[in-house]
Amino acid sequence: MTRGFAIALTCLATLVGFTTTTGAETLIDARQRLMRDMQEAQKTLRSAADGSATLDADRVKAEVRRIVEAAETLQNLFPEGTLDDPKSKALPAILAGKADFDARLQDTQRTALMVLFAQPQGQKALAYAVSDMNATCDGCHTRYKQPGQ
Repeated sequence: MTRGFAIALTCLATLVGFTTTTGAETLIDARQRLMRDMQEAQKTLRSAADGSATLDADRVKAEVRRIVEAAETLQNLFPEGTLDDPKSKALPAILAGKADFDARLQDTQRTALMVLFAQPQGQKALAYAVSDMNATCDGCHTRYKQPGQ
């Protein structure tokens, strides 16, 4: 399967998932839902990294998958005309720096996958990988998310 085809399938699956019981989900709603989903997955992984929870390999894999899939989909959910909506928490800098923004989402995917590889190495490796992933996310939010949002 080619990368382009895989991306198209991911987008299609996401768009199909936009329909809710109350109607169609907007792009802004979808972005915010995916960001919340990533945050929830990160919170779960942080709890394993700090030792407050024990996660088996399958659970770590599931949480990493949530982050990787959301980051892949998010690259396609910031078209012009959707950043000036008052509901949006995104800064217009995303459009001016689209290549950087997409690269940061890809870095998020890379650092999330490192969590998957770090888990079998023990607590210290997992904590380092989760910290690196969180720093990647924080760096993107600092540049592309409205302060205080």
